[in-house]
Amino acid sequence: MWRRVKRNSTRLCWQLLFICFQVVLTARKEGGPEYLLCRYCGSDTADASYLSYLVSPEAISYKNQSVYGLQHVGVQLLENPHGNRFHLVTLKKAGCVGKGSWSSQDTWFPGYSWRNCFCTHCGRQLGWIFQTDPELSEGNNKSSNSFYALIVDKILSESFSDSLIAFPKI
Repeated sequence: MWRRVKRNSTRLCWQLLFICFQVVLTARKEGGPEYLLCRYCGSDTADASYLSYLVSPEAISYKNQSVYGLQHVGVQLLENPHGNRFHLVTLKKAGCVGKGSWSSQDTWFPGYSWRNCFCTHCGRQLGWIFQTDPELSEGNNKSSNSFYALIVDKILSESFSDSLIAFPKI
């Protein structure tokens, strides 16, 4: 008898977990925010509503693509002086932290200085933060004239990450 009770309670726990998961997914599909996550550790990096369409004059290409479960996201291909190419999206706000000194050399966005931007949890580089040059001289760290350029391959959508979770059949 004890085995039957234990088996039934385990089954009930899995059913409740599955129902909770479905409620969360349904709420997200009904207008909840879509979050972008660090691909390495899963930490929240940005709210997808902050995606912007700032295009660099240095862009090799620019396309509206379906990424992160969203339609018509502006993705641009940029190349650094070392020949490394990056597909980037720009955002008004992001949760990565800028480290290192600001540089205006080899900037993809004229009038902006940049520095590397790292995941706050695992420390991996996710992209760059850009800020207008005059505000740097005033000592501001972040402003309304700053934005983030994140590497598409280093972030993923929360809904995609949720789709990777498999629950046992009940």
